[in-house]
Amino acid sequence: MIPITQGKIGEFYTVEKVKGKLADKLQLEELGVVPGAQIKLYTVVGSYVICMVNGDRFSVNRELASNIFVIEEEMAKNEGVPNE
Repeated sequence: MIPITQGKIGEFYTVEKVKGKLADKLQLEELGVVPGAQIKLYTVVGSYVICMVNGDRFSVNRELASNIFVIEEEMAKNEGVPNE
């Protein structure tokens, strides 16, 4: 699990956890950033991180984005599947 700010641009992730103050969590929730949601790290411009959730792009400052913890899509697909 990593903060979205440490992700690779253009990659899809699954939101695992949202941390931070209640107001920050509510703001991200309004944007669709909730556990289980698919999120794409679109790009980083200056101190802003641009992501896409549910087909909608949005930007948040790096500090707020660092509260979004994600796992790689491939890991999400394999979660709960026992190794053979």
